[in-house]
Amino acid sequence: MGNMLVQRPDLFGAVVCAVPLLDMKRYSHLLIGASWMAEYGNSDTEDWQFLQQYSPYRNLDPNSSCPPFLMTASTKDDRVHPYHARCFVKRLQEMGKGENIFYFESIEGGHGGVADAKQSACVCDKLVLRLPLEGALSRWPSCLILNCCLVRISMDLKSSEF
Repeated sequence: MGNMLVQRPDLFGAVVCAVPLLDMKRYSHLLIGASWMAEYGNSDTEDWQFLQQYSPYRNLDPNSSCPPFLMTASTKDDRVHPYHARCFVKRLQEMGKGENIFYFESIEGGHGGVADAKQSACVCDKLVLRLPLEGALSRWPSCLILNCCLVRISMDLKSSEF
């Protein structure tokens, strides 16, 4: 979702980006990122010439638009370091795009971004459903993204007891 936001923000009325890998320059130095170098490449070598072309963090454009945006991360994610989400949101704020940028970092969950279905429902209620969506319904990708998030959450709720 980070690349979609950076490359084609005009297609979305709102974006939800969960536990993302966004800085392709530093990914291999954080947590288990080094184990992904066979798949993505080594940013400390000539591979960086290719990687930098699709690194969302490295390609943020201060002149582009930014739809309402929710970023989620988990402090205890053992795969993707929350640095990726934190630095991306910070850079958006530094570019003056913070008005409709929302950030949630769970201190309990792992790579799923939330600890359980109850916390997932809370994120949906407190953040996703409050994204300013003026005009979003006329753009199907944003509806699709939000619906996928809501369907996942509602499925979690149906299978869990509180």
